[in-house]
Amino acid sequence: MNLILYLDNKSFCLSPSYIVKSIKGTHINGFEVSIDINSDEDKKFLEKLASACKKNKLLLQIHSRIDNDIERQLDYFASISEIYGKIN
Repeated sequence: MNLILYLDNKSFCLSPSYIVKSIKGTHINGFEVSIDINSDEDKKFLEKLASACKKNKLLLQIHSRIDNDIERQLDYFASISEIYGKIN
């Protein structure tokens, strides 16, 4: 079983490096993140978090709203996979 923490835009006021450091030494394996694909701030946060998760070998699960443009989301998530790694 993997233990992951959920992050929404209320958590985005914290830096991704701080969030990653805060789980060091715990049994938490990574993060689940909900972003607004239309928000440049959310996307910037996710890019930094993806990099920090890759560097620290943490899981990263992303979800977004179904009422957003699906193709746009897939294109953006493909760009995140270039930072983090393979999308499953």
